[in-house]
Amino acid sequence: SGLVVVSKRAGEADVENFHLPRDRVWKVDVGVDTNRFSPRKSEPQLRKTLGIGPEEVVVGVVARIQWHRRFDVFLEAFRRASGKMPNLRAMLVGRGTNMVPVAVEPAKRMGLNGKVVFPGYKYDDEYIDALASMDIKVFLVPGTDGSCRAVREAMAMGLPIIAARRGMLPEIVQHGENGFIVDDTPENLSEAIVKLASDEALRRRMGVASRQIAVERFSLDKEVKEIEAVYKSLLVKA
Repeated sequence: SGLVVVSKRAGEADVENFHLPRDRVWKVDVGVDTNRFSPRKSEPQLRKTLGIGPEEVVVGVVARIQWHRRFDVFLEAFRRASGKMPNLRAMLVGRGTNMVPVAVEPAKRMGLNGKVVFPGYKYDDEYIDALASMDIKVFLVPGTDGSCRAVREAMAMGLPIIAARRGMLPEIVQHGENGFIVDDTPENLSEAIVKLASDEALRRRMGVASRQIAVERFSLDKEVKEIEAVYKSLLVKA
């Protein structure tokens, strides 16, 4: 009777590929709990546990640590950026059966011991605390969840985002407003990291924009109302 998609690009492709009537395809943003995922005023516990000082800028990644998630690109970009900014730290939150060869060993070979930390997989409030410990969120490859929920949650936490020009990421991150969309080469990613890490006012402004976008577009109440509107529309057409 109708199709709900989470991406405008995906919706257009479905209309074209499956010959669907446009008036029966709805794009609805995936919602997150913007009350639970919200900026924290107190110092995150994880920063204290890891010995990360207030003067250090943390670039965070939340992803399953697998070969295809382009950790090689991130680590090389971080190596270049940290050479220009000694106060940079990287936090890789997640797990994976190939975690050691994918990320741990490469970080050691690059001389990034102590610069890159692996706090592991985080649940519930510890996950929120991990996001709060970051100053910048990087996301390069959408995983099995094509809606990129991890980016939406980070935005709700008030984080500026650096994302690759992949999947629906350009639909979530507004380039120059709440972060940067980059063609994810080490050079481009490093440049974006340095630009944000070296400018606290820019990080703050983009973080505020992230939070505002999340509240306006990704609230659970908005998602409920839009899904309800889909069913009402279909009932009228039935």
